[in-house]
Amino acid sequence: MSEHTVDPELKAIEQVMQSLGSLEPEARARVVAYVFERLGLSGGLSSTSAPFEPAIATGPGASRGPGAVDDIRTLRESKNPKTDNEMAALVAYYLRHLAPPDEQKDAISREEIEKYFVQADYPLPKQPQFTLTNAKNAGYFDRTGTGLYKLNPVGHNLVTHGLTGKGSEKKRGSSTRKKVKKSSRSRTKKSKRTDLGAPLMKGPPIDDWVELHARLTTLKGLLARCRTVNVNTASIKDAAKQAVQSYFRFCRPKLVQIGIREEALSDLDSGFQHLLKLADGNNPLRRYKAEVSSLLSAKTVIDVERERRIGENLVRKGIPKAFLTDQEMIILKTLEETIPIAALSYRQACVDLADPNRRSFRGTANELREALRELLDHLAKDEDVLAQPNFKCEAGKTTPTMKQKVRFILRARGVSATAAQAPENAVELAEEKIGTLTRATYDRSSMSTHVSTSRGEVRQMKMYLDSVFAELLEIHHQPTKQ
Repeated sequence: MSEHTVDPELKAIEQVMQSLGSLEPEARARVVAYVFERLGLSGGLSSTSAPFEPAIATGPGASRGPGAVDDIRTLRESKNPKTDNEMAALVAYYLRHLAPPDEQKDAISREEIEKYFVQADYPLPKQPQFTLTNAKNAGYFDRTGTGLYKLNPVGHNLVTHGLTGKGSEKKRGSSTRKKVKKSSRSRTKKSKRTDLGAPLMKGPPIDDWVELHARLTTLKGLLARCRTVNVNTASIKDAAKQAVQSYFRFCRPKLVQIGIREEALSDLDSGFQHLLKLADGNNPLRRYKAEVSSLLSAKTVIDVERERRIGENLVRKGIPKAFLTDQEMIILKTLEETIPIAALSYRQACVDLADPNRRSFRGTANELREALRELLDHLAKDEDVLAQPNFKCEAGKTTPTMKQKVRFILRARGVSATAAQAPENAVELAEEKIGTLTRATYDRSSMSTHVSTSRGEVRQMKMYLDSVFAELLEIHHQPTKQ
């Protein structure tokens, strides 16, 4: 080789070094790994080198660090969907955010249902042609074309927040069941702690009071599936302890802070203390069930007082910059992503209730009603509800009522008739209060009495509707702050 001729290999090395010199170490590793993959090279990288992954995350949960989801089956095992509707949402989320670039797509069809249900080792529906239609009726998808459906923010919330992978140890197939049991035992040996000081929780939830209710209802579901006389399952005991922690560490201090008296919390205090004692030993299942039912009843009593205290504090302080509660912020954010016009009505109602100088609340009540109506019209089209077998409109009506639409959505999601009664009744109560307030006249003893009464009525109505919004928007299970 002539001394004036530059070796092509040395020249290539020099160019590579110049290009990589300005990058961070992690970025260099990604670039090198990608080049090796594109050129079909092997053996040049250490076995500890991380595989190339895009540095740009496409959405929540799309970050691909250690333990990232590599395929639809892994995602299905981690999220544990229990219905075909939930699995369809999982497939759409995977293809939009986590699949390899050449597989990603915004909308899915029957073809993707059949393909990825099989890849995920999830049983195919008996009638796959109706799976996406049912999931749309459940409020998780929007139709974008003939046979095409796109995951909407409600479906996104379901996958990222609602499907936690917990609450059900029943798996399909004996081999999978054995693996789950083995994994559960190994985790129990490593993480089981019996003292309340054990850091079972990673941090306070976004909305402590909503999270407490979610923990209690989850525990109630675990107890309903338990078939032993005494409770000796680690998962149930841990769920009970986490509910106790949630109450004493986060909820109770805030309840006292907003002005709820200690004596008003006595039933909750004693109930959670008893629940902790039960979880520290092998105690009868019937005692667990009775204690959890009592706690849910006691919590309902505090619900109204809590809302009243929050409202009073807002009135005393005027309208603070952050006048929304944590739950209201979650509802508003999801509405903004789903139906912006409904979000405007909901925000205006919150502003009205926080305004100490507000004198009339009939408009506020109607804003709340419009927010709910827009959401229900979006999730349950009139023609879809009317097309149900044996469906009948209520007397004097030619279109479905809001209560009937709520029932349609929840049944499409597989919610039992008993469980659906609470949100249905909440809608009915709210509509009754709107009618009463709208027909009210100003012939009461004084204007101040009227303002005080109507503010309280609308606040109570909003409390009912917030529970319905949370149910329809799938925001009961939100991630905890890390």
